[in-house]
Amino acid sequence: MDSPARMALIAAEVRQQHGWTVQELATRAGVPVGTVTSIESGQATPINISQVHQVFRTLEVKILALPSSLVQDAT
Repeated sequence: MDSPARMALIAAEVRQQHGWTVQELATRAGVPVGTVTSIESGQATPINISQVHQVFRTLEVKILALPSSLVQDAT
């Protein structure tokens, strides 16, 4: 399983364990719903690194590394 697919699986499973909808996670993390949707779908589209970290911080999941294909400069 590639990195985006693993991230997608982890994000969706942990969100569901919390009992949150995609909208609830986005609100709690302070990110657009599309960011959560992109992460959970495993799409290899660049997304803002700070938003990815915020989503996983909200889920209480530590990220050790992100594939460069997913990272968009936060500037």
